[in-house]
Amino acid sequence: MRDKREHQRAILEVPVRIHPKNGPVWETQSLDISIGGIFLAGRSAVEIGAEVTLAFELPKLGEVKMPGFVRWTSERGIGIQFGLIGPRETHAIGGLVRRQAVAS
Repeated sequence: MRDKREHQRAILEVPVRIHPKNGPVWETQSLDISIGGIFLAGRSAVEIGAEVTLAFELPKLGEVKMPGFVRWTSERGIGIQFGLIGPRETHAIGGLVRRQAVAS
């Protein structure tokens, strides 16, 4: 059983391009997002701990590129923890979560 999540999350189903620090670019779909990170569908093409840059659309902000690393994987998908993100991205994600939080 997983520990309780630290951040509330919101459903966000958009295409995501994953740019690993070492390796080929690949695409998947996001499932949900929080201030701390994003959950992606499918199996990881990179190892836990790998540094990545994610490119995807945020509502009201357009395309963003955000740093992160693979935090965990499961049968359902991949957990990416965000690295240092800017105030615009933080504000956009926070607003999305406030508007439609998903129960933990």
